[in-house]
Amino acid sequence: MADVEMTVKQAADKLEVDQRTVRRWLASGKLTGRRIVRGNLTPAWRVDAASVQRTLSDKSDGHSSGHSSSDKISGRPQRTMTAGQVAILADQVQSLREDGAEYRQVIELQAQAISGLAAQVRGLTEEVQQLQRLLPPAPEEVTARQGWWGRLWRRRG
Repeated sequence: MADVEMTVKQAADKLEVDQRTVRRWLASGKLTGRRIVRGNLTPAWRVDAASVQRTLSDKSDGHSSGHSSSDKISGRPQRTMTAGQVAILADQVQSLREDGAEYRQVIELQAQAISGLAAQVRGLTEEVQQLQRLLPPAPEEVTARQGWWGRLWRRRG
């Protein structure tokens, strides 16, 4: 069985993982294989069947020790954490929750400020419109209002 080789697809099917996972394992050395040149095509991997068998036995040992079936799908080994690591993660989660609460308060205050500024802008816009109605029209507006008669009169004069 030492000389038997598989394609990446065959190895992926046998290991019940994605082909990309097999390629990553080949690159990392978890699986052994060789690259073959195929003329103008991109090089392809040939996976050593013995390394596939070793990985299968490693996975079956991992499943009997309590690894979940999702590990079989993702192709990642499950890691157990120490109590100290769990405590550190719990502290980090608590810190992130506190930061999130602070950010929510800041966002609420900024939303209120924006709402107040928008109301001021609306009020100022209404005042500008009222003032524009009170002002006399600009000279170009007067001539535009006179229409064809005003334009004709200016030509003669």
